[in-house]
Amino acid sequence: MKNELSLFAQRLKDLRSEGNYTLEEFSKKLDLPAQTINRYELDQRTPKIDTVDQIASKLNVSSDYLLGKTDYKNWEELASNITQLESLESYISSLGYKIEPAYQGAVSGSSQEESERLAMEADSDPNFPTWKVTTKQGNTFIVSLAEHEQLTNRVKNMIEYELQNIETNGYFIKEEKKTPGAANTKDLDCNQ
Repeated sequence: MKNELSLFAQRLKDLRSEGNYTLEEFSKKLDLPAQTINRYELDQRTPKIDTVDQIASKLNVSSDYLLGKTDYKNWEELASNITQLESLESYISSLGYKIEPAYQGAVSGSSQEESERLAMEADSDPNFPTWKVTTKQGNTFIVSLAEHEQLTNRVKNMIEYELQNIETNGYFIKEEKKTPGAANTKDLDCNQ
């Protein structure tokens, strides 16, 4: 018996949970028998590729996401990440760092199809180089896909933390207005 679910089984289960669907509701949405979906979620059955495409289409996610080839649910999420990446690159550049793509273009001596295949494999490799960064002092280092993701998540978490802090505590300390010679209303006890 398997200890871990396949990515497909786990993601299908997660998508059903995120949508708060019962098995019967999910079955109707996907136009598949509930028993089949249950077997997919339990990793007891593997769907054909056209079924994966059908499920992906009805859930507004990519087949690659369902199969675990990418962590981006759909093109909109990927485009958003690219926009964030470009913004992060711009900010880092504004600090005086020079950023270049670490890997670009076709693989020398390979066909276009082979180059595209290698690029797709690299997209899921956490050690794939994303940026080549040069510091003000001329030192150069490579930022991998995993490091870029970690940096992006840390920046997002920091911003979220700061916004929650501002929401809870306020950004500016509010000062009470005092009228010269008048007692502060906090100092008055009306029950005396």
